[in-house]
Amino acid sequence: MPSELCQYQTPIPTQIVASDEFYPDPQNERQREVEARLLAMATISGKQGMDRRKFFQTAAGMPHPFVAMNEVYGRYSM
Repeated sequence: MPSELCQYQTPIPTQIVASDEFYPDPQNERQREVEARLLAMATISGKQGMDRRKFFQTAAGMPHPFVAMNEVYGRYSM
């Protein structure tokens, strides 16, 4: 499935998407958890008077996907 057709439009894809050459694996548990956390964090957008997609495009909204991924996958360090 192309990323444009995913049920939830998040700033960072939360599942592997198709490239028309192969069918991707289904969304795994960790990817579902990141997606759920993102959707929960997006409730702030309603309080700001904007939709979820617009909120994630703002300076206040863009860090949320990274926070969600750090919470699920652990902090990335070099």
